[in-house]
Amino acid sequence: MNYTAEDTIINTSTPISTTISRSLFAAMITVTVFGGTSCDTNMVVGAVETHQGERLPGVVVTVEGTRFQAMSNAQGVYKVRHDGSPVVLRYFKTGYAPGILEPTVTPEGRVEAEALPLWRLPVSHGVWLYDDFNYSRARPVEPDRVSLADQSVTFGVSRPSDVDTDVDIPFIVIFGRLPTYNISLSKLDMVEVPIENLDDQTEIVWIPVRDIPVSARPLDKPEGKLVHVRLFEPLEPGNYAVHWGALKEASPLDPRAYLFNVLGDVPDVDPLAAEDDPDDAEQSDDAVSTEDLPAENP
Repeated sequence: MNYTAEDTIINTSTPISTTISRSLFAAMITVTVFGGTSCDTNMVVGAVETHQGERLPGVVVTVEGTRFQAMSNAQGVYKVRHDGSPVVLRYFKTGYAPGILEPTVTPEGRVEAEALPLWRLPVSHGVWLYDDFNYSRARPVEPDRVSLADQSVTFGVSRPSDVDTDVDIPFIVIFGRLPTYNISLSKLDMVEVPIENLDDQTEIVWIPVRDIPVSARPLDKPEGKLVHVRLFEPLEPGNYAVHWGALKEASPLDPRAYLFNVLGDVPDVDPLAAEDDPDDAEQSDDAVSTEDLPAENP
């Protein structure tokens, strides 16, 4: 997998084919700028579409630094005035990450900008797995301090996750109110440990045994509301936790670990390559369709 999110401020003199090749719940914004003489007020005419080519109504478009704004109509089309070059357009719609675009106004007064992806947001804050046009929330839990049989101490959880994926390179995103730095992804293994103050009594816990290298990049700029936790290697079947030190130290950046499980015999699937219609996607009890529920504001 190779998901990269480029700056959403786009200079149309440079091709943007290197931006995200396929956009999950993306809104595509095509812009044409019409200009007259130097004393005329120019007009930006554009259309907002989903990544499937369906027009997206209700997107508020504003021209940065001015009072000019408009809203896309039922056909996804908008017209907004601007007072000259440079033009910076900002796009807002409830349930989507905001977008920003800087089209270049040519001497002829017209330019057609490439599509800009607007990501649909999950319905609430947390760590999410995206697959088959649905978000599934990784289960948050506060780990406990665990004493092992060799008298060493670690942190673990008393039961594994019930949130499953059959993709060995899952598309993990973070939405709102969580740090976007010092992110850890740990593989968990089941161990049997003695119960404190109960002789000959044991219990089963899941503890971290290996850290998986990851990086974090915002899917939307400049706000960075939605952050992609990118993996560099496939995950073997088992339990995993995204955390900010909760499985390593007593005073982490966030006291919770966010658990999910990779099923056995998983296919190596790029979730961004899915071409299925989201209306046809099956949902498990843990899956939330982003088409049906509004997003919580951060």
